[in-house]
Amino acid sequence: MAGSLENAMVLSSTTDEDEKQRESRSKREIISTLPTEKGWKIQGLMYQYQGFWYYSGGAVEGVMWMQKCFKARNEDVLLVSFPRCGTTWLKSLMFSIMNRTRYDFSAHPLLTSSPHELVPFLEFYAEQNIPFPDLDTLSSPQLYHTHIALTSLPQPVIDSQCRVVYICRNPKDVFVSIFCFLSRWNIVVPLEEAFELFCKGISFYGPFWDHVLGYWKDSLASPQRILFMKYEDVKRDSLCQVKRLAEFMGFPFSSEEEGQGLIHEIMELCSFENLRNLKVNKTGAISVGNVSTGKDTFFRKGEVGDWKNHLTAEMADRTDRIMEEKLKVSNCLHLSQSLSIEEEFEQFCKGGIGRQVWIRPRVLFMKYEDLKRDSSFHVKELAEFIGCPFSPEEETQGLVHEIIKLCSFENLSNLKANKIGALSVGDVRFRKDTFFRKGEIGDWKNHLTAEMADRLDRIIEEKFKGSGLTFSDS
Repeated sequence: MAGSLENAMVLSSTTDEDEKQRESRSKREIISTLPTEKGWKIQGLMYQYQGFWYYSGGAVEGVMWMQKCFKARNEDVLLVSFPRCGTTWLKSLMFSIMNRTRYDFSAHPLLTSSPHELVPFLEFYAEQNIPFPDLDTLSSPQLYHTHIALTSLPQPVIDSQCRVVYICRNPKDVFVSIFCFLSRWNIVVPLEEAFELFCKGISFYGPFWDHVLGYWKDSLASPQRILFMKYEDVKRDSLCQVKRLAEFMGFPFSSEEEGQGLIHEIMELCSFENLRNLKVNKTGAISVGNVSTGKDTFFRKGEVGDWKNHLTAEMADRTDRIMEEKLKVSNCLHLSQSLSIEEEFEQFCKGGIGRQVWIRPRVLFMKYEDLKRDSSFHVKELAEFIGCPFSPEEETQGLVHEIIKLCSFENLSNLKANKIGALSVGDVRFRKDTFFRKGEIGDWKNHLTAEMADRLDRIIEEKFKGSGLTFSDS
Protein backbone atom coordinates (compact mmCIF):
# COMPACT_ATOMS: atom_id res chain seq x y z
CA MET A 1 0.00 0.00 0.00
CA ALA A 2 2.78 2.42 0.98
CA GLY A 3 4.64 1.56 -2.21
CA SER A 4 1.56 2.31 -4.30
CA LEU A 5 1.12 5.70 -2.57
CA GLU A 6 4.77 6.58 -3.13
CA ASN A 7 4.50 5.56 -6.78
CA ALA A 8 1.37 7.68 -7.16
CA MET A 9 3.09 10.70 -5.58
CA VAL A 10 6.10 10.29 -7.88
CA LEU A 11 3.78 9.97 -10.88
CA SER A 12 1.83 13.07 -9.81
CA SER A 13 5.03 15.05 -9.33
CA THR A 14 6.32 13.91 -12.72
CA THR A 15 3.02 14.82 -14.36
CA ASP A 16 3.10 18.32 -12.81
CA GLU A 17 6.68 18.80 -13.94
CA ASP A 18 5.84 17.63 -17.45
CA GLU A 19 2.93 20.07 -17.55
CA LYS A 20 5.20 22.94 -16.48
CA GLN A 21 7.73 22.03 -19.14
CA ARG A 22 5.04 21.86 -21.83
CA GLU A 23 3.68 25.22 -20.74
CA SER A 24 7.15 26.75 -20.73
CA ARG A 25 7.82 25.40 -24.24
CA SER A 26 4.51 26.81 -25.43
CA LYS A 27 5.38 30.26 -24.07
CA ARG A 28 8.83 30.16 -25.65
CA GLU A 29 7.26 29.29 -28.99
CA ILE A 30 4.96 32.31 -28.72
CA ILE A 31 7.85 34.54 -27.69
CA SER A 32 9.90 33.38 -30.68
CA THR A 33 7.23 34.82 -33.01
CA LEU A 34 7.08 38.27 -31.37
CA PRO A 35 8.47 41.44 -33.02
CA THR A 36 11.97 42.32 -31.79
CA GLU A 37 14.19 45.39 -31.85
CA LYS A 38 17.71 46.22 -30.79
CA GLY A 39 17.22 47.65 -27.34
CA TRP A 40 18.94 49.89 -24.82
CA LYS A 41 21.37 47.18 -23.82
CA ILE A 42 24.58 46.78 -25.82
CA GLN A 43 23.66 43.12 -26.32
CA GLY A 44 20.28 41.46 -26.55
CA LEU A 45 16.91 42.23 -28.09
CA MET A 46 13.68 43.74 -26.84
CA TYR A 47 10.39 41.94 -27.43
CA GLN A 48 7.03 43.50 -28.23
CA TYR A 49 4.10 41.77 -26.54
CA GLN A 50 0.52 43.06 -26.72
CA GLY A 51 1.77 46.41 -28.01
CA PHE A 52 4.46 47.05 -25.37
CA TRP A 53 8.21 46.44 -25.25
CA TYR A 54 10.02 44.17 -22.77
CA TYR A 55 13.73 43.86 -22.13
CA SER A 56 13.90 40.08 -22.58
CA GLY A 57 11.93 36.99 -23.47
CA GLY A 58 12.00 36.12 -19.78
CA ALA A 59 10.22 39.37 -18.97
CA VAL A 60 7.48 38.52 -21.47
CA GLU A 61 7.14 35.08 -19.89
CA GLY A 62 6.72 36.77 -16.51
CA VAL A 63 3.84 38.85 -17.87
CA MET A 64 2.25 35.75 -19.40
CA TRP A 65 2.50 33.98 -16.05
CA MET A 66 0.92 36.92 -14.23
CA GLN A 67 -1.94 37.03 -16.73
CA LYS A 68 -2.65 33.35 -16.15
CA CYS A 69 -2.09 32.96 -12.41
CA PHE A 70 -2.68 36.23 -10.59
CA LYS A 71 -6.15 36.70 -9.11
CA ALA A 72 -6.74 39.92 -7.21
CA ARG A 73 -9.32 40.13 -4.45
CA ASN A 74 -11.73 43.02 -4.06
CA GLU A 75 -9.93 44.37 -0.98
CA ASP A 76 -6.43 44.25 -2.50
CA VAL A 77 -4.49 47.28 -3.74
CA LEU A 78 -2.32 47.22 -6.86
CA LEU A 79 0.43 49.78 -7.44
CA VAL A 80 1.23 50.29 -11.13
CA SER A 81 4.05 52.42 -12.47
CA PHE A 82 6.11 53.01 -15.57
CA PRO A 83 9.74 52.26 -14.63
CA ARG A 84 11.61 54.99 -12.73
CA CYS A 85 8.53 57.04 -11.85
CA GLY A 86 8.84 56.92 -8.06
CA THR A 87 8.00 53.25 -7.56
CA THR A 88 10.29 52.78 -4.55
CA TRP A 89 8.84 55.83 -2.80
CA LEU A 90 5.21 54.85 -3.45
CA LYS A 91 5.85 51.28 -2.28
CA SER A 92 7.19 52.53 1.04
CA LEU A 93 4.37 55.05 1.50
CA MET A 94 1.61 52.59 0.63
CA PHE A 95 3.10 49.82 2.79
CA SER A 96 3.39 52.23 5.73
CA ILE A 97 -0.14 53.57 5.30
CA MET A 98 -1.68 50.11 5.07
CA ASN A 99 0.27 48.68 8.02
CA ARG A 100 0.49 51.70 10.32
CA THR A 101 -1.35 49.98 13.18
CA ARG A 102 0.80 46.83 12.97
CA TYR A 103 4.30 48.20 13.38
CA ASP A 104 6.00 50.64 15.70
CA PHE A 105 8.22 53.15 13.88
CA SER A 106 11.22 52.14 15.99
CA ALA A 107 11.01 48.57 14.66
CA HIS A 108 9.42 49.17 11.27
CA PRO A 109 10.06 46.62 8.47
CA LEU A 110 11.32 49.44 6.23
CA LEU A 111 14.29 49.82 8.58
CA THR A 112 15.46 46.29 7.82
CA SER A 113 13.96 45.45 4.40
CA SER A 114 13.96 47.10 1.00
CA PRO A 115 10.57 48.44 -0.15
CA HIS A 116 10.94 46.05 -3.10
CA GLU A 117 11.19 43.09 -0.74
CA LEU A 118 8.08 44.17 1.14
CA VAL A 119 6.08 44.88 -2.04
CA PRO A 120 7.55 42.65 -4.78
CA PHE A 121 7.12 42.97 -8.56
CA LEU A 122 4.46 40.46 -9.58
CA GLU A 123 5.83 39.67 -13.04
CA PHE A 124 9.29 38.95 -11.63
CA TYR A 125 8.12 35.84 -9.75
CA ALA A 126 7.99 33.71 -12.90
CA GLU A 127 11.13 35.26 -14.36
CA GLN A 128 13.08 34.27 -11.26
CA ASN A 129 11.33 30.88 -10.94
CA ILE A 130 9.94 31.84 -7.52
CA PRO A 131 6.71 30.03 -6.57
CA PHE A 132 3.98 32.57 -5.99
CA PRO A 133 2.18 32.17 -2.65
CA ASP A 134 -1.36 30.84 -2.54
CA LEU A 135 -3.41 34.03 -2.37
CA ASP A 136 -6.19 32.27 -0.49
CA THR A 137 -3.82 31.72 2.44
CA LEU A 138 -2.83 35.40 2.70
CA SER A 139 -4.60 37.94 4.87
CA SER A 140 -6.64 40.61 3.15
CA PRO A 141 -5.99 43.22 1.92
CA GLN A 142 -2.63 42.69 0.22
CA LEU A 143 -0.45 45.20 -1.61
CA TYR A 144 1.09 44.25 -4.97
CA HIS A 145 3.08 46.00 -7.69
CA THR A 146 3.49 45.69 -11.44
CA HIS A 147 4.90 47.68 -14.36
CA ILE A 148 2.62 46.23 -17.02
CA ALA A 149 0.20 48.26 -19.13
CA LEU A 150 -3.52 48.48 -18.50
CA THR A 151 -4.38 46.39 -21.56
CA SER A 152 -2.14 43.57 -20.31
CA LEU A 153 -3.54 43.38 -16.77
CA PRO A 154 -4.93 39.93 -15.86
CA GLN A 155 -8.67 39.67 -16.44
CA PRO A 156 -9.35 38.90 -12.74
CA VAL A 157 -7.91 42.33 -11.88
CA ILE A 158 -10.27 44.01 -14.35
CA ASP A 159 -13.24 42.00 -13.09
CA SER A 160 -12.52 42.55 -9.40
CA GLN A 161 -13.07 45.69 -7.36
CA CYS A 162 -9.42 45.93 -6.29
CA ARG A 163 -8.06 49.47 -6.27
CA VAL A 164 -5.26 50.56 -8.59
CA VAL A 165 -2.82 53.37 -7.81
CA TYR A 166 -0.89 54.62 -10.85
CA ILE A 167 2.16 56.87 -10.53
CA CYS A 168 3.69 58.68 -13.51
CA ARG A 169 6.38 61.30 -14.03
CA ASN A 170 7.65 63.88 -16.51
CA PRO A 171 8.91 61.83 -19.50
CA LYS A 172 12.22 63.70 -19.69
CA ASP A 173 13.05 62.76 -16.10
CA VAL A 174 11.84 59.21 -16.77
CA PHE A 175 14.21 58.79 -19.72
CA VAL A 176 17.21 60.15 -17.82
CA SER A 177 16.46 58.00 -14.77
CA ILE A 178 16.18 54.80 -16.84
CA PHE A 179 19.41 55.61 -18.67
CA CYS A 180 21.33 56.31 -15.45
CA PHE A 181 19.89 53.16 -13.86
CA LEU A 182 21.19 50.99 -16.72
CA SER A 183 24.51 52.84 -16.80
CA ARG A 184 25.33 51.36 -13.40
CA TRP A 185 25.87 48.03 -15.18
CA ASN A 186 27.86 49.50 -18.11
CA ILE A 187 25.57 47.69 -20.54
CA VAL A 188 23.62 50.58 -22.02
CA VAL A 189 24.03 52.10 -25.47
CA PRO A 190 25.11 55.78 -25.76
CA LEU A 191 22.60 58.35 -24.48
CA GLU A 192 21.80 59.69 -27.97
CA GLU A 193 20.98 56.19 -29.23
CA ALA A 194 18.83 55.41 -26.19
CA PHE A 195 17.02 58.72 -26.66
CA GLU A 196 16.15 57.82 -30.27
CA LEU A 197 14.70 54.51 -29.09
CA PHE A 198 12.68 56.23 -26.36
CA CYS A 199 11.24 58.70 -28.89
CA LYS A 200 10.17 55.74 -31.04
CA GLY A 201 8.39 54.21 -28.07
CA ILE A 202 11.01 51.49 -27.60
CA SER A 203 11.79 51.41 -23.90
CA PHE A 204 11.12 49.03 -21.02
CA TYR A 205 7.32 48.66 -20.85
CA GLY A 206 7.01 51.41 -23.50
CA PRO A 207 5.75 53.29 -25.39
CA PHE A 208 5.67 55.64 -22.42
CA TRP A 209 2.70 57.64 -23.73
CA ASP A 210 0.53 54.58 -24.37
CA HIS A 211 1.30 53.23 -20.91
CA VAL A 212 0.39 56.51 -19.19
CA LEU A 213 -2.66 57.28 -21.30
CA GLY A 214 -4.21 53.88 -20.72
CA TYR A 215 -4.38 54.43 -16.97
CA TRP A 216 -5.13 58.16 -17.29
CA LYS A 217 -8.27 57.61 -19.36
CA ASP A 218 -9.44 54.75 -17.16
CA SER A 219 -8.93 56.90 -14.06
CA LEU A 220 -11.34 59.43 -15.58
CA ALA A 221 -13.90 56.74 -16.39
CA SER A 222 -13.51 54.91 -13.06
CA PRO A 223 -12.08 57.31 -10.45
CA GLN A 224 -13.26 55.02 -7.67
CA ARG A 225 -11.07 52.22 -9.08
CA ILE A 226 -7.96 54.01 -10.34
CA LEU A 227 -6.08 56.82 -8.61
CA PHE A 228 -3.78 58.66 -11.04
CA MET A 229 -0.85 60.37 -9.31
CA LYS A 230 2.12 62.39 -10.52
CA TYR A 231 5.57 62.21 -8.99
CA GLU A 232 5.88 65.99 -9.19
CA ASP A 233 2.68 66.50 -7.18
CA VAL A 234 3.82 64.10 -4.46
CA LYS A 235 7.16 65.93 -4.23
CA ARG A 236 5.55 69.38 -4.17
CA ASP A 237 2.83 68.63 -1.63
CA SER A 238 3.60 65.34 0.08
CA LEU A 239 1.18 65.93 2.95
CA CYS A 240 -1.91 66.46 0.81
CA GLN A 241 -1.00 63.65 -1.59
CA VAL A 242 -0.28 61.14 1.19
CA LYS A 243 -3.70 61.84 2.70
CA ARG A 244 -5.27 61.54 -0.74
CA LEU A 245 -3.50 58.22 -1.22
CA ALA A 246 -4.60 56.87 2.17
CA GLU A 247 -8.20 57.91 1.52
CA PHE A 248 -8.26 56.13 -1.84
CA MET A 249 -6.66 52.96 -0.46
CA GLY A 250 -9.39 52.71 2.16
CA PHE A 251 -7.11 53.66 5.07
CA PRO A 252 -7.95 57.33 5.76
CA PHE A 253 -6.19 59.07 8.62
CA SER A 254 -8.40 59.92 11.58
CA SER A 255 -8.40 63.35 13.19
CA GLU A 256 -6.59 61.83 16.16
CA GLU A 257 -3.86 60.37 13.93
CA GLU A 258 -3.40 63.71 12.18
CA GLY A 259 -3.23 65.52 15.52
CA GLN A 260 -0.62 63.06 16.78
CA GLY A 261 1.58 63.78 13.75
CA LEU A 262 1.32 60.25 12.34
CA ILE A 263 1.25 61.45 8.74
CA HIS A 264 4.48 63.39 9.22
CA GLU A 265 6.10 60.34 10.82
CA ILE A 266 5.22 58.24 7.77
CA MET A 267 6.48 60.96 5.42
CA GLU A 268 9.75 61.17 7.34
CA LEU A 269 10.20 57.39 7.43
CA CYS A 270 9.55 57.12 3.68
CA SER A 271 11.45 60.23 2.60
CA PHE A 272 14.10 59.79 -0.10
CA GLU A 273 16.82 61.03 2.25
CA ASN A 274 15.89 58.63 5.04
CA LEU A 275 15.43 55.54 2.87
CA ARG A 276 18.63 56.17 0.91
CA ASN A 277 20.71 56.45 4.08
CA LEU A 278 19.41 53.26 5.71
CA LYS A 279 22.00 50.49 5.79
CA VAL A 280 19.50 48.03 4.32
CA ASN A 281 19.27 50.18 1.17
CA LYS A 282 23.00 50.95 0.92
CA THR A 283 24.36 47.41 0.98
CA GLY A 284 23.38 44.10 -0.54
CA ALA A 285 21.62 43.28 -3.78
CA ILE A 286 18.14 42.57 -5.02
CA SER A 287 16.98 40.68 -8.09
CA VAL A 288 15.32 42.69 -10.86
CA GLY A 289 14.05 40.09 -13.27
CA ASN A 290 17.01 37.82 -13.92
CA VAL A 291 19.58 40.49 -13.01
CA SER A 292 20.94 41.14 -9.54
CA THR A 293 21.55 44.81 -8.77
CA GLY A 294 22.76 46.72 -5.75
CA LYS A 295 19.95 48.06 -3.58
CA ASP A 296 21.50 51.52 -3.75
CA THR A 297 20.70 51.72 -7.48
CA PHE A 298 17.07 52.44 -6.56
CA PHE A 299 18.14 55.67 -4.86
CA ARG A 300 19.80 58.03 -7.32
CA LYS A 301 18.62 61.64 -6.88
CA GLY A 302 14.86 61.70 -6.56
CA GLU A 303 14.79 65.24 -7.98
CA VAL A 304 12.31 66.95 -10.26
CA GLY A 305 13.94 68.43 -13.38
CA ASP A 306 17.27 66.57 -13.28
CA TRP A 307 16.84 66.00 -17.03
CA LYS A 308 18.24 69.52 -17.51
CA ASN A 309 21.67 68.17 -16.52
CA HIS A 310 21.61 65.49 -19.23
CA LEU A 311 19.46 66.47 -22.23
CA THR A 312 20.22 69.14 -24.81
CA ALA A 313 17.66 71.85 -25.53
CA GLU A 314 16.88 70.12 -28.82
CA MET A 315 16.25 66.77 -27.10
CA ALA A 316 13.98 68.39 -24.51
CA ASP A 317 12.04 70.24 -27.21
CA ARG A 318 11.64 67.07 -29.26
CA THR A 319 10.29 65.18 -26.24
CA ASP A 320 7.78 67.96 -25.55
CA ARG A 321 6.57 67.93 -29.16
CA ILE A 322 6.15 64.15 -29.14
CA MET A 323 4.20 64.23 -25.89
CA GLU A 324 1.93 67.01 -27.10
CA GLU A 325 1.24 65.12 -30.31
CA LYS A 326 0.56 61.81 -28.56
CA LEU A 327 -1.68 63.40 -25.95
CA LYS A 328 -3.71 65.23 -28.58
CA VAL A 329 -4.15 62.12 -30.71
CA SER A 330 -5.37 60.21 -27.68
CA ASN A 331 -7.75 63.01 -26.58
CA CYS A 332 -6.11 62.97 -23.16
CA LEU A 333 -5.33 66.63 -22.65
CA HIS A 334 -4.70 68.87 -19.66
CA LEU A 335 -5.70 72.41 -18.84
CA SER A 336 -4.70 74.96 -21.46
CA GLN A 337 -3.43 78.37 -20.53
CA SER A 338 -5.64 79.94 -23.23
CA LEU A 339 -9.03 78.26 -22.81
CA SER A 340 -12.01 79.79 -21.07
CA ILE A 341 -13.63 78.07 -18.09
CA GLU A 342 -16.52 76.99 -20.33
CA GLU A 343 -14.14 75.49 -22.92
CA GLU A 344 -12.12 73.73 -20.24
CA PHE A 345 -15.30 72.27 -18.73
CA GLU A 346 -16.43 71.15 -22.19
CA GLN A 347 -13.13 69.31 -22.73
CA PHE A 348 -13.41 67.77 -19.27
CA CYS A 349 -16.85 66.37 -20.14
CA LYS A 350 -15.40 64.86 -23.32
CA GLY A 351 -12.83 62.97 -21.29
CA GLY A 352 -9.98 65.45 -21.80
CA ILE A 353 -8.55 68.09 -19.50
CA GLY A 354 -6.64 70.64 -21.55
CA ARG A 355 -3.22 70.71 -23.18
CA GLN A 356 -0.30 69.43 -21.13
CA VAL A 357 -0.24 66.72 -18.48
CA TRP A 358 2.78 68.18 -16.74
CA ILE A 359 1.67 71.75 -15.94
CA ARG A 360 -0.01 72.84 -12.73
CA PRO A 361 -3.83 72.87 -13.17
CA ARG A 362 -5.55 76.28 -13.31
CA VAL A 363 -8.97 74.94 -12.37
CA LEU A 364 -9.77 72.97 -9.23
CA PHE A 365 -12.89 70.87 -9.81
CA MET A 366 -14.73 70.08 -6.56
CA LYS A 367 -17.98 68.34 -5.61
CA TYR A 368 -20.32 69.39 -2.82
CA GLU A 369 -20.76 65.76 -1.77
CA ASP A 370 -17.00 65.28 -1.38
CA LEU A 371 -16.74 68.42 0.76
CA LYS A 372 -19.54 67.18 3.01
CA ARG A 373 -18.11 63.69 3.29
CA ASP A 374 -14.49 64.64 4.05
CA SER A 375 -14.33 68.34 4.86
CA SER A 376 -10.84 68.21 6.39
CA PHE A 377 -9.17 66.67 3.35
CA HIS A 378 -10.86 68.93 0.81
CA VAL A 379 -10.36 72.13 2.79
CA LYS A 380 -6.63 71.38 2.80
CA GLU A 381 -6.77 70.59 -0.91
CA LEU A 382 -8.54 73.91 -1.49
CA ALA A 383 -6.02 75.85 0.60
CA GLU A 384 -3.14 74.31 -1.33
CA PHE A 385 -4.70 75.15 -4.68
CA ILE A 386 -5.43 78.81 -3.89
CA GLY A 387 -1.84 79.23 -2.72
CA CYS A 388 -2.48 79.37 1.04
CA PRO A 389 -1.50 75.89 2.28
CA PHE A 390 -1.70 75.05 5.97
CA SER A 391 1.63 74.58 7.71
CA PRO A 392 2.27 71.49 9.89
CA GLU A 393 2.12 73.77 12.92
CA GLU A 394 -1.28 75.13 11.90
CA GLU A 395 -2.62 71.61 11.39
CA THR A 396 -1.27 70.44 14.74
CA GLN A 397 -2.84 73.47 16.44
CA GLY A 398 -6.22 72.47 14.97
CA LEU A 399 -6.59 75.52 12.74
CA VAL A 400 -8.14 73.49 9.91
CA HIS A 401 -10.86 72.18 12.19
CA GLU A 402 -11.47 75.66 13.61
CA ILE A 403 -12.08 76.98 10.10
CA ILE A 404 -14.36 74.04 9.28
CA LYS A 405 -16.37 74.66 12.44
CA LEU A 406 -16.60 78.42 11.83
CA CYS A 407 -17.78 77.87 8.26
CA SER A 408 -20.10 74.95 8.97
CA PHE A 409 -23.69 75.18 7.75
CA GLU A 410 -24.99 74.84 11.29
CA ASN A 411 -22.86 77.69 12.61
CA LEU A 412 -23.39 80.10 9.71
CA SER A 413 -27.14 79.48 9.51
CA ASN A 414 -27.54 80.35 13.20
CA LEU A 415 -25.53 83.57 13.18
CA LYS A 416 -27.62 86.71 13.60
CA ALA A 417 -25.82 88.28 10.63
CA ASN A 418 -27.25 85.55 8.38
CA LYS A 419 -30.72 85.38 9.92
CA ILE A 420 -31.85 88.98 9.49
CA GLY A 421 -31.45 91.66 6.86
CA ALA A 422 -31.19 91.50 3.08
CA LEU A 423 -28.50 91.19 0.41
CA SER A 424 -28.46 92.44 -3.17
CA VAL A 425 -27.82 89.85 -5.87
CA GLY A 426 -27.65 91.83 -9.07
CA ASP A 427 -30.71 94.07 -9.05
CA VAL A 428 -32.70 91.75 -6.78
CA ARG A 429 -32.83 91.91 -2.97
CA PHE A 430 -32.83 88.61 -1.08
CA ARG A 431 -33.28 87.96 2.60
CA LYS A 432 -29.98 86.63 3.97
CA ASP A 433 -31.61 83.53 5.46
CA THR A 434 -32.62 82.36 1.96
CA PHE A 435 -29.00 81.29 1.41
CA PHE A 436 -29.30 78.75 4.24
CA ARG A 437 -31.96 76.14 3.58
CA LYS A 438 -30.87 72.60 4.56
CA GLY A 439 -27.40 71.91 3.19
CA GLU A 440 -28.21 68.20 3.02
CA ILE A 441 -27.22 65.58 0.47
CA GLY A 442 -30.13 63.71 -1.05
CA ASP A 443 -32.91 66.10 -0.02
CA TRP A 444 -34.27 65.71 -3.55
CA LYS A 445 -35.85 62.46 -2.35
CA ASN A 446 -38.34 64.54 -0.39
CA HIS A 447 -39.48 66.43 -3.49
CA LEU A 448 -39.00 64.43 -6.72
CA THR A 449 -41.03 61.42 -7.81
CA ALA A 450 -39.23 58.20 -8.76
CA GLU A 451 -40.04 58.91 -12.42
CA MET A 452 -38.56 62.42 -12.23
CA ALA A 453 -35.39 61.14 -10.55
CA ASP A 454 -35.01 58.35 -13.11
CA ARG A 455 -35.48 60.75 -16.02
CA LEU A 456 -32.88 63.15 -14.65
CA ASP A 457 -30.43 60.26 -14.12
CA ARG A 458 -30.86 59.19 -17.76
CA ILE A 459 -30.30 62.73 -19.05
CA ILE A 460 -27.17 63.20 -16.94
CA GLU A 461 -25.81 59.79 -17.96
CA GLU A 462 -26.31 60.67 -21.64
CA LYS A 463 -24.86 64.17 -21.41
CA PHE A 464 -21.81 63.19 -19.34
CA LYS A 465 -21.16 59.84 -21.02
CA GLY A 466 -17.44 59.21 -21.48
CA SER A 467 -16.35 62.16 -19.34
CA GLY A 468 -15.63 60.17 -16.19
CA LEU A 469 -17.68 62.71 -14.22
CA THR A 470 -20.15 61.10 -11.82
CA PHE A 471 -22.46 62.38 -9.09
CA SER A 472 -23.11 60.78 -5.73
CA ASP A 473 -26.49 60.48 -4.02
CA SER A 474 -24.96 60.09 -0.57
